[in-house]
Amino acid sequence: MEFNSIPTVYKGIKLKSRFEGNIAYLIDNLGYRWKYEPQSYKLPNGYDYLPDFYIPKLKLFIECRGHEYEKGNSQIEGFGGMIARGEIGSDLIKRPSIPEGCEFAYSDIYNEYLDYLVIGPVGIVLYECPARFGVSMSDEVSLCQCSKCGQWYFAGMSGSYQCRICGRWDGNKHIIDMRWLKYHEGSLLIGYRETTVKVFIEEIKETLLEVK
Repeated sequence: MEFNSIPTVYKGIKLKSRFEGNIAYLIDNLGYRWKYEPQSYKLPNGYDYLPDFYIPKLKLFIECRGHEYEKGNSQIEGFGGMIARGEIGSDLIKRPSIPEGCEFAYSDIYNEYLDYLVIGPVGIVLYECPARFGVSMSDEVSLCQCSKCGQWYFAGMSGSYQCRICGRWDGNKHIIDMRWLKYHEGSLLIGYRETTVKVFIEEIKETLLEVK
């Protein structure tokens, strides 16, 4: 599925589409600072890749995809693989090390890994390092609110529920609100009622004010 990209200026920054503008609006209203196309990466498959957004506090890259094409798919797969292998991040964070002989690093360090959220064109995928909970890719993703710190964060639905802000993890018992994400024709839809980004922000505005 392809939609027409309409360049959009948001807070003085020229974005490639209104879709990107909606994602920037969501990130802003969740209370996070973001960087637009901050850095290009050389991928193992030979492609160069420039992710759309990076959110430092969440240690999260976000890619907004309008349509499928061979090069774009290869870029997504290449960068997602680097995230899963823990090969991205030396310039952004101090990457934790996995203890020798351990397949997974179950300790306080596993909230230091980077995540990579791809939205569209046929769905939503979250890539992460399996050193966190043994998960490298989730095709079911949600926005979660942590009961400890009150912040919203993105989590895969394969068990990686750990709060990306305070590190709280208690299965999913520490989550006080969870909204499933869906992509449809250039829009991010949130929750079972599939509300738009702006409607979602209106619904949780009081909670956001309390957090800030």
